[in-house]
Amino acid sequence: MAPNYSLNKNMKMKTPSLLPVFLFSFILILSIQTSCTKERIIERTEKDTVYKCSTTIHGLWIGSQFSSVSSLGQPFNVSIKPDGKMTYENIVSGTQQFSVGTWTLVGTAFEGNIECIYGYFVGVKQKLTATFNPTTGTLSSGKWENTFPLSNTDKGTFTLTKHY
Repeated sequence: MAPNYSLNKNMKMKTPSLLPVFLFSFILILSIQTSCTKERIIERTEKDTVYKCSTTIHGLWIGSQFSSVSSLGQPFNVSIKPDGKMTYENIVSGTQQFSVGTWTLVGTAFEGNIECIYGYFVGVKQKLTATFNPTTGTLSSGKWENTFPLSNTDKGTFTLTKHY
């Protein structure tokens, strides 16, 4: 006897419901959008708070330098870079001076070590120390001294104010 494959007119075929698929998609999209939005708000708030609360030491600093052998001050500029490098510029006896080096900041204690690469004092190395005040944007109580060649007279003081 052969099998009977005829359709019974009383039997109806069930169609799958799309409600679970739509519900799952809606919840997935909602959770993705919500998590991204929260993350962006938190990140932005933290960056804004840090920026508004304190001045960083990175930037252009302009001030005056005084030598222990002369009471006359001279203008000079220091550029402090975020990568730990710094440059220093001034004019001595009408000759442009340019120095490069590195810096560190531990708490409020600033220290820079530079070497003159252009000008009258090529090869001279100096150490700079000062107190950083992030509220006022100043480097105060600054002192400089030659570390090479060593000298008891080549030293002095400086003050700097940040000019971004």
